[in-house]
Amino acid sequence: MRLHTGSPFWPVRDGLPSVFPSLGASTTCEFVVLGGGITGAILAHRLASMGREVVLIDKREVASGSTSATTALIQYELDIPAPQIARKLGDKTALEIHHATRRAVSDIITLSESIGEMGAVVRRPSIKIASSKRDIRALHADFTWRQQRRFAVQWLSADDLATSYGMTRPAAI
Repeated sequence: MRLHTGSPFWPVRDGLPSVFPSLGASTTCEFVVLGGGITGAILAHRLASMGREVVLIDKREVASGSTSATTALIQYELDIPAPQIARKLGDKTALEIHHATRRAVSDIITLSESIGEMGAVVRRPSIKIASSKRDIRALHADFTWRQQRRFAVQWLSADDLATSYGMTRPAAI
């Protein structure tokens, strides 16, 4: 299997979803959204759904930049563990960030359903793995932080991971 081909995955697999004409004349609107990737498309859709006048422009075809090269994996997990965010920004802000990421994923799923793309969304549980034994302490702190704030979280030991997922790792949540 070649992991790097130099070609974006989705257009190669599915082709371009739609081709739109270039803006051929001057126009007026309330909002101009620059970039027709996933972020720009969602923003333009939200504004248009609110009855706002929106023009979305991109120098390339819609969704042909970095959006087309993604794995299309949408997740609410952050790169920085919750306790670390809480130390830097405060517990209230860390909690707000975690709730906001979950709402964002839910909003994207709702949007997919509303435009008839629900078949494209497959919900999967999330797992956060300690890569080595030295990572267990930080992972357990993240687990404890989530548990204390009533997030649905479960500690998985090395035995649990081996039995349930066939993985050889020290721990996961």
